[in-house]
Amino acid sequence: MMWAGTTLALLVPPIGLLAAWMYYKQGYVDLRIAGLIGIGFFLGGFLGAKYATALSNQALEKIFGIALLLISLKMILTK
Repeated sequence: MMWAGTTLALLVPPIGLLAAWMYYKQGYVDLRIAGLIGIGFFLGGFLGAKYATALSNQALEKIFGIALLLISLKMILTK
């Protein structure tokens, strides 16, 4: 499970912040909406990590597989 936290720590600041800054400079960022979504991501990430660390790797793999299956079905079946 250590790789998940390490990957997030490496990707979010350099990629997310720099990309958001570039879009902001071009006028494509609504800070009010971004703030609300950011709060949701923060709370969701915190709670998700709290529960994920309590589950076994096998359970997490099954949950992730089901999520991927549902998302792929939605993408295939939606016009």
